[in-house]
Amino acid sequence: DIAEHVYDEYFDPLSSVLRVHIARLKKKLKEVSGKDIIITTRGIGYSICEE
Repeated sequence: DIAEHVYDEYFDPLSSVLRVHIARLKKKLKEVSGKDIIITTRGIGYSICEE
């Protein structure tokens, strides 16, 4: 869903660009909050922890 809203129809779905950005965002959020805010579920995608 993220890629569909951010990139156009020419976006390569096998590209690692989105994974890299999410990984960097996850790292920065963890540094600030001390906990994992974005959770990765393999084969499904990403979710936001609401705790």
